[in-house]
Amino acid sequence: MPQPRRAALRTTRWLPREASTVTDSALDEPTGDATMELSAPNRRASIDDRMRERCRRHAPILEEAARAAEVDPALLLALAWIESGFNPGAVSRAGAVGILQMMRSTAATFGCSDPEDVACAAAAAAAYVARLLRQFEGEIVYALCAYNAGPVQPRRAFREGILPANYGFAAKVIEARARMENAGCAAR
Repeated sequence: MPQPRRAALRTTRWLPREASTVTDSALDEPTGDATMELSAPNRRASIDDRMRERCRRHAPILEEAARAAEVDPALLLALAWIESGFNPGAVSRAGAVGILQMMRSTAATFGCSDPEDVACAAAAAAAYVARLLRQFEGEIVYALCAYNAGPVQPRRAFREGILPANYGFAAKVIEARARMENAGCAAR
């Protein structure tokens, strides 16, 4: 069965206005997590009271960073929700750290020496997402998949007009973005 084409995804576009100074080649190096799979790809995103409190505590920092990078604040909040449950101390098996689960090398590329620091990670992640959105012509699905597993496979899928292999991750973030307000943690 053929996969849906990119044209069907146009309703999820977001394109920041300004270009980043980070080059594509700095992001092309495999990080070891390109084959990372979702532990529960069909599980719906849910938020409990503890996570809601962490969201409220960190939301102003995430929103400020998103606005500075001209990224939808709700998208950055949803990323933090799905990546770490708003836990700044989270560490993945692949070595991604912090509230936005950034690899240290990627965080450093975007000027963050301590991705466990929420403000530093938020600024770096927002800049990275903005860069990916420009790279993928505003296609949120491809940008999110590249954020999750590195840009190599999503770039290939983008050129071929097919969905990336880790589409489930993007779908979870998009769902979380839509549910943020009902969860009591909405971008202002």
